[in-house]
Amino acid sequence: MYKIAVIEGDGIGPEVVGETVRVIEEIERKINCRLFEWVKLEAGLQAYETYGTTLPDTTSSRLDSCHGLILGPLSTHLYKGESMPNPSAEIRKRFNLYANIRPVRSIPISQCKYGNIDMVIVRENTEGMYADRNMLEGPGEFKIDNDTVISLRLVTRQASRNVAKAAFRLAEERGNKKRVSIVHKANVLKKHSR
Repeated sequence: MYKIAVIEGDGIGPEVVGETVRVIEEIERKINCRLFEWVKLEAGLQAYETYGTTLPDTTSSRLDSCHGLILGPLSTHLYKGESMPNPSAEIRKRFNLYANIRPVRSIPISQCKYGNIDMVIVRENTEGMYADRNMLEGPGEFKIDNDTVISLRLVTRQASRNVAKAAFRLAEERGNKKRVSIVHKANVLKKHSR
């Protein structure tokens, strides 16, 4: 049996996560096999109100013994200060969850303008323009004045290679090793060197 951590999150998080767990449990009933043990953990604004931090130490330590995590939406725009780390960003960094994998498939009973779609988007998930991903300590943002903030963008060779390898492995598993497209913004986000 797999231990799956469940963090409901903020706002619509409890509703979304509750339905996710319900669907998985219904599948378990249909196949007559219990696969998952749910480990309810706390993070987000409710955890802050209870423990004084958005990511309690008990949550962090118990994640180590779990095989996976269902994490609900978090109100990360409200998190400011040392006791309010962004839980999803902290978890991504801690477990090096660099590949955000998003399958996209058309539903046979629906009308789809572009025909039969079956693809997977693999996006780098630990770097980029998000300020909380760009510095060893603290966000990669500099407030120049009350109306202006500059954010740094982090792109490393290693993270780029990791996500590319993940995409090619996934394509090979799906029998499409010659069909990988790389989408970038090099035409807009120019490389500057000194």
